[in-house]
Amino acid sequence: MGGKQVDSSSPGINKEVTWTQTSWLEDSTIQGFQEIGTSGYVTGNTSSGFWGLGKSEHSSCVIDGNGGNNNWYNCVGVIVKWGGAMPGPLGKTASSMKLYIWSHSNL
Repeated sequence: MGGKQVDSSSPGINKEVTWTQTSWLEDSTIQGFQEIGTSGYVTGNTSSGFWGLGKSEHSSCVIDGNGGNNNWYNCVGVIVKWGGAMPGPLGKTASSMKLYIWSHSNL
């Protein structure tokens, strides 16, 4: 995530989260989440903290990182702007998001 409040109000903020999860992105319940490293986004705050990615329960986002609640912070695939931007980490606005997926499968 980058731009908007993520850059301007949080100088030096880590803009990357590396994690594993056992659920698929189209699942609305995120399971098996484990952060690799320390991003500062995984907090005790269940409304704006990051808990992996899953199908958003909010109609303004495709997938988000809020563990199945109706908030849509950490949005990937924004449909409608929030505060003139996209809902980023920790309740801050962002103007960009990149998602890189590494998959390990035993199929």
